[in-house]
Amino acid sequence: MMSIGLLMSSVSSPDSSPPQPTERTPSNLTQRLITSAVVLPFVLIATWLGGIPFMVLSGAMALVGLIEFYLLASGRYSQGSVIIGVPMFIAIVLAFYLQQDALWLGALIAGAVAALILETVRHPNDFRRSLIQTGMTLFGVFYLAFPTGFLSATRGLPEYGLVWLLWIFALTWGTDTMAYIGGRLWGKRKLPPTLYPKKTVEGAIVGIFGAWTPALIILGLNGLISPATLLITAIAPFVAIAGDLIESYMKRWFGAKDSHIRGLDILPGHGGVLDRVDSLVFVTTFVYFGMRLLSVI
Repeated sequence: MMSIGLLMSSVSSPDSSPPQPTERTPSNLTQRLITSAVVLPFVLIATWLGGIPFMVLSGAMALVGLIEFYLLASGRYSQGSVIIGVPMFIAIVLAFYLQQDALWLGALIAGAVAALILETVRHPNDFRRSLIQTGMTLFGVFYLAFPTGFLSATRGLPEYGLVWLLWIFALTWGTDTMAYIGGRLWGKRKLPPTLYPKKTVEGAIVGIFGAWTPALIILGLNGLISPATLLITAIAPFVAIAGDLIESYMKRWFGAKDSHIRGLDILPGHGGVLDRVDSLVFVTTFVYFGMRLLSVI
């Protein structure tokens, strides 16, 4: 009787009930594809239209990235100022759109002075900390505001502005996307983990060729192949990889897994905006100055 009672109690026990099906979450790759399918059309439409639509969309995305950058150091000794950085960012992007060099220069000087005053008031007994936080505020602006301004200035170039911008996108997205795909399909040999955790040699090679191919097609179709554009094209994928490396290092230095703002995951599967534009800001800057130094534009 006792054994029957024990058997009945085990059958009726909640622990013995059939396991409930667990909700399956989409894989990272699936999330990436869905996000890209939703966001990419808006980016391409704004790129095609140029002007204010492109400036607003690119500026809004980069502004979120700027806030993410400042929040990486939240509560730390080196945290920059969102209050100063955001107005500086807006003024600098507008300055490049309006082609007013005096405006971005004035915004940079005024912002630097305002940041130093603000941080000195916050930390009257620690001038070193005030200098570091002022420097971090300015670094965020240089890191994101100026490349965003360069994008608007490039799109606004006469005749080939759209082509140059698509060239920049091909060099950046070709490297990032194909490196990701190449690493997943063929990646075996790891790059130095202290530099590139989870990245592979095979992925990097596929990424480089994945950038060169569409970039050369864009140049060729528009009759823009020259020694200068070939040189820029050859180097740009390595700049994209370096941009990814620097952003990854910053996240490790701040002890962050990704850069998205808590409660504002606008790019599911991609981390934060900063994780998506890390290569773009470096490639844009490199291409913009490369074209000017080599008299392409």
